Amino acid sequence: MSNSVIVIVEDDIALASAYRLSLQNAGYEAHALYSAQALLEWLEQFSADVILLDMNLPDGQGLDLFAYLRSSLPATARIIAITGNPRSVETHEEEFDLVLLKPVSLRQLLELVNRLCEYQLGTHL
Repeated sequence: MSNSVIVIVEDDIALASAYRLSLQNAGYEAHALYSAQALLEWLEQFSADVILLDMNLPDGQGLDLFAYLRSSLPATARIIAITGNPRSVETHEEEFDLVLLKPVSLRQLLELVNRLCEYQLGTHL
C-alpha cells in the first residue's frame, strides 16, 4: 500500500503496540518508541513521514519535542498530537497537522493516517 514511515511516540506500551500493529497491517512501516529520548535517537539514523506524538511522555512534554521536530524535520513530515487532555495543546492546536483526543480507535487512527499520507503524496481527490 504505502512506503510511508510512521513513528508512534507513546509511553503506554500496549497502546503503542496496538497502533503499530494496526498500521503495519495496513502496509505502513511503523515503529513504536516509548520516550522523547528514544525518538531523538531514532531520528539520528532514520526519517519519518508521520509522527504520532503523545503530549505527556515520561521524559518530557510533547510540546517541547514538537518545537524541535518542526525545526529539524522536512516540511513534508506530518505530526499528529495525541492527548488525553485537550488543554495540553489548545494554544498550539493549529501548529499540528492533527490533534487526536484519547481514546483513539484503531479505525479512526488508520483512516486519518491514510488521509494524511495520501495528501502528502498528492494522491488525494
